[in-house]
Amino acid sequence: MALSLKSKAILVGGVVACLALGWFGVVGFGNSVQTWTGSRSMSHSEENLEGILDPGETFVKGGVLKREDLVTYYQGKQQGYRVLGDWGDVISFEPEPREPDGARIVHRAVAWVEYDAARDAYDIPELGLKGVRRFILPGIGTWDAELGRYREVNLPVELDPATAGRHSGFITKGDYNEPVDQELWSTGQMALVRVDRIEGKVLRHIDDTDALLTGALAVGVAVAGAGGYLLLGRRLRTVRARVKLGGPACSGCGKRLADAGLAFCPACGDPIRPAEAPRR
Repeated sequence: MALSLKSKAILVGGVVACLALGWFGVVGFGNSVQTWTGSRSMSHSEENLEGILDPGETFVKGGVLKREDLVTYYQGKQQGYRVLGDWGDVISFEPEPREPDGARIVHRAVAWVEYDAARDAYDIPELGLKGVRRFILPGIGTWDAELGRYREVNLPVELDPATAGRHSGFITKGDYNEPVDQELWSTGQMALVRVDRIEGKVLRHIDDTDALLTGALAVGVAVAGAGGYLLLGRRLRTVRARVKLGGPACSGCGKRLADAGLAFCPACGDPIRPAEAPRR
């Protein structure tokens, strides 16, 4: 049974709406998707684990506008807030100085550090430390290569203002790495991560099923749009033309006339019939 124009419009609109709802259910409004192309620095094992960010895997990324948009490792530990298998938020950021290939780093925000210009040192409010350069980060989740497992360690850190930067920012760390980024990265030149260098935070890991669904939804939206055009395009153009002309038509030759007051067609002499309402 052939579908009417209205039925086709409802069908195509419903398909597109379902696909859009499905996309937002996976990704969320205003969020984006990013693939981690780096090393095993966020892994919790030598093997890939579900819900942990391993190389080549994808995650949903939300925006970060201010420091309060993020929960650090220590805050997460107090609040019971986990992302990708450990406490606190994981962020995607541009390292300072920039990488030659423009790579972004996806590591955990460990603690917020405030620069103390008077002492040329740092305050770490979460740990109750003031004016320090050398300190211990207690109970930090780290891969233990000797034991071959993931565990919490007390991690010594030294921040040199010449390399860590004379500004406030986050200490960051890959879960698989033992040193923090501000000591490990390249030759230890990564600065504390300022908020304006953060491009987003990880909302959740996308597993294989979600990834396939996301791809299928994107293809489905394109197919639905093309199908809608094929089904409705020609008919809609006809309706628009009929509405635009709007005048009566000759019952003999079918010519539409702009003058609605004519009783007979000036071209063939046949009677004029009233203009038809557009079909729905």
